[in-house]
Amino acid sequence: MRSVPSLYLKLIVVLLMLALAGCGIEEQQEQREAQLKAAEISMDINHIFIAAGDVPEPHDTLGKLQYSEAVSAESIEESTQDTKLRQMAMERWPEDVDGIINVSREVNDSATLVTVTGTAVKIRPGPGIVCGPSSPLCRHKQQPGEVQAVAENTSEDREIKAPTLQPGDVWVNRVNGEDQTTKVVSVQGGRVTLKIGGKEAVINPDLNLISGFSLVAGQEVSYSPDLGTFSFPLRKGKEWTNHWKWKAEDYTGEGTTNGKALGWETVSVPAGTFTALRMDISYRSLVPVQTTCWYLPDANTFAKCDITSAKKKTTVELVSYQPANSTAER
Repeated sequence: MRSVPSLYLKLIVVLLMLALAGCGIEEQQEQREAQLKAAEISMDINHIFIAAGDVPEPHDTLGKLQYSEAVSAESIEESTQDTKLRQMAMERWPEDVDGIINVSREVNDSATLVTVTGTAVKIRPGPGIVCGPSSPLCRHKQQPGEVQAVAENTSEDREIKAPTLQPGDVWVNRVNGEDQTTKVVSVQGGRVTLKIGGKEAVINPDLNLISGFSLVAGQEVSYSPDLGTFSFPLRKGKEWTNHWKWKAEDYTGEGTTNGKALGWETVSVPAGTFTALRMDISYRSLVPVQTTCWYLPDANTFAKCDITSAKKKTTVELVSYQPANSTAER
């Protein structure tokens, strides 16, 4: 027969082992939580945009930022400087800072000291600008008064004007899983020249294609007067029809675009989660094409497009948007 003390001893050992195992689980959980918190803080800091000049969006000045340090391979890197500016801004205005504008980077005459300056700003919510973690421009949390102001300007029936594009605007889109860069090369005489994945395209100020490589046709196509995808100003319930002629190599033809803006929907893409205007657009020609797209006014482009033809289906999703007046992706 086993003695009672022996049984108690074994029971104590088992309880200690369970306690130690529990401590190990709690420690692992705490480590995971700390890692998630660090990742969240890093994402929040990187949400602060950097601009070499001013920005057109209404904003309030929070204060000046400046630091100097000895010249080195690391200290003259813009990415290093941007990180330092963001950290300084977060330390001073953690709840309010959205961006840093008018950034200047100078090295003294003796090339021994680099000085970086900028101005921290807070974007004012307004038409098309809703602040928060999913906003591409405005990271700060909205206050109750701000929410009410935005609600008055972001109704379901609000009207969206044609965007203003500038040379240097850059978008990255994911086309069937592969990233593709679109950049505004020039804006002149009612024609906007783009570079899309290394190929040239021309659109008008209303974003309607005049000429370029067709994903459906697989070749260069020109349209007269244009493809008629958009009809600004846009608003929920609007319908439009545009007729056009097309030319590709030795072939010509005619076609019709029918579009309708259905309403505002939430859409998630690599760039984030946004409220965008859903548009159903059909193109009738030799190869009929049906598209469902979500237009994002803040990015001057579609957040997402599903393009379907008899030949293929293509999905285009926004990865990032970098306006010409900013060095930070949105």
